[in-house]
Amino acid sequence: MRKHYRHILERGKTTDNESDSEKLIWEADIREYYQWRNVRRFMFILSMIIGFLSVLMLTKTVR
Repeated sequence: MRKHYRHILERGKTTDNESDSEKLIWEADIREYYQWRNVRRFMFILSMIIGFLSVLMLTKTVR
């Protein structure tokens, strides 16, 4: 998976002198970015929950 960020994708839309193949590549990259967005969001939330639970478990062992 290529890493793209929204500002990079938006910047790519403003160029008018692109060839057809470059436009197709940009469209594929945009689709891939939005396809993996929910997975990245889920992994971020899951890692936050695991981190919070590990801190709670650590505080119980310190007492």
